[in-house]
Amino acid sequence: MRRLVAVGLVVFSSHAFAGARAFPLTWDSETQAQGTQEVQLESTERLYRRVENTAQTYLATDDSLLFVHGVTKSGELLAGVRTTIEAIGPQGHAVDPRAVVGWHHRLLSPRDVVGLSVLGRGALGFDALELELRAAVDRVLGQFIVGLNLGALHTFFWNGRTGADTRLEESVAARFLLKNGFSTGVEVLVRETFQQDAFEGTAVFAGPSLAWVGQRFWASVGLYAQVAADKAPEDRGYADPLEVSFNERFWIRLVLAPKLE
Repeated sequence: MRRLVAVGLVVFSSHAFAGARAFPLTWDSETQAQGTQEVQLESTERLYRRVENTAQTYLATDDSLLFVHGVTKSGELLAGVRTTIEAIGPQGHAVDPRAVVGWHHRLLSPRDVVGLSVLGRGALGFDALELELRAAVDRVLGQFIVGLNLGALHTFFWNGRTGADTRLEESVAARFLLKNGFSTGVEVLVRETFQQDAFEGTAVFAGPSLAWVGQRFWASVGLYAQVAADKAPEDRGYADPLEVSFNERFWIRLVLAPKLE
C-alpha cells in the first residue's frame, strides 16, 4: 500500500518507499499504486483488562492477513482473514475467525494541500458481522506527517452471542521522518463503546510508534496504554477508574508488509 510515509522519506533516501503506512493504528489517505499489490500481516496483542469489575482478567490476540491490490489510481481492494483468540481468566479461551473484505478510496492526495480518503470494511464470522466506515485526513508538513481518523464500527450478533455492538473511534497521529527509512511518532485514540444503545464507557489510549520502510517490505509497531476514561454511570465509583468495559489497559500492534511483484 502506498502510504504517506513514502512521500516524506524520499527526501532522505533513494529507496523505493511506495507501499508503506505512515502509522500502525491511524489510517492515512494514500492508496496502493494501480496494478501493484502487497500482503499485510498485522498482530494486535491486547494485554490486560478486568472482566466487568471482577477479579478475572482478559487477554486476547488479533491476527490478520490481508492482500491489498491497487485496482484504480485512487482505490485499493483489501481481502483476507482475521482471527481473534481470547483468554478469560479460568474460563478458558475462544477462537473467532472472520473473513475480511474492504475498499479504501482516496478523494484528495496529501501531495496537494491535504489528503482525504474513506474506508469501508466488513468482517464476517460464524456468529457475527462487523461493518466499519472510516474517514482519514492527513497533511505533510516538511519532515512531519499528521493524521486524523473518524471511524464507526457496528457488529451484528446471532446464535445467542452478545457483546459491544457499536464503537466510535477518533484518532490523531504525528510522525517525524528520520533518515535511512526510519520514522518515529505518537498516536492518540479515543474509543466510545455501546452495547444495545447503552453507553459502556470511553477509553483514551496514547503511545509511541516506530516505522521502517525498505525496498521490499515495510514494518511498523505501536505501544499503547490507556491514559484516561469515562465510565458508564453504573460503573462510576467502582475499583480502578480506568477499568472500562470492553477496553484493554495495554496493547501492542505490529504490522509487517512484504511487497509483491
